Amino acid sequence: MSVRSASSARLRAARLRHTSLFSSPCRTRCHSRQTSAQLRSSRRSRMENRLQIVETQFKELNSAMDKLTQKLQFQDKTLEKQVDEDEMWISLLKDRFTSVEINLFYSYVSEMLCCLHSRVRVKLPDLAGGLPTLASVMRHKGKNQKIRLVWEAVLEMLGLQEGDVLALCTFFIIHCSEAQYYPANQRQKYTSDISTMITKVVKNQILQESLLCAVQVVENGRAQRDPKKKVTLVQK
Repeated sequence: MSVRSASSARLRAARLRHTSLFSSPCRTRCHSRQTSAQLRSSRRSRMENRLQIVETQFKELNSAMDKLTQKLQFQDKTLEKQVDEDEMWISLLKDRFTSVEINLFYSYVSEMLCCLHSRVRVKLPDLAGGLPTLASVMRHKGKNQKIRLVWEAVLEMLGLQEGDVLALCTFFIIHCSEAQYYPANQRQKYTSDISTMITKVVKNQILQESLLCAVQVVENGRAQRDPKKKVTLVQK
């Protein structure tokens, strides 16, 4: 081999070693960068999935908390209503009225409840046969939207509230066995101002206001039937 050929061979070998020395770390660094990018992408994807899971769980927890709050609020209102009803019964049982007072109040309560019942039935001719009593109306209004809407409309028309009806029904139940109904002309013999009597002798505020409402409903009905007759209207 000539000296020139040997030199060329050594030069090529040196170039190969030089290329191999510098290209191998470059490929390693590129591969390392690619692997790091893949790991970051995978971690980001897992983190996003976890965030979505947490967000879903939070929404479910928030919804459950709202439902629980609504349930507790409903139970609180129910309990409060039950307490008010218990207090009403206790108060009425403690009140002591004379037989005349009971008969007078009972007469107005009876007429008012009959008026309420008849007006509801008039507005529900197709259902009137299934509503023979006021108790049947009150029992069905919670299940039948049509009856409930008519019930609420009649209460508003008469200037009554649900609590008024409850108080008057409670009074009726307590005293119906002992009370005697007085027609309108007989009531005038015992008092010319029933509202003043109610204000003086009825201590329970709810019952007092409800009885005043009953008197107003009855007297308004009498005035409509006989406009020439002078009556005293009671404002709640």
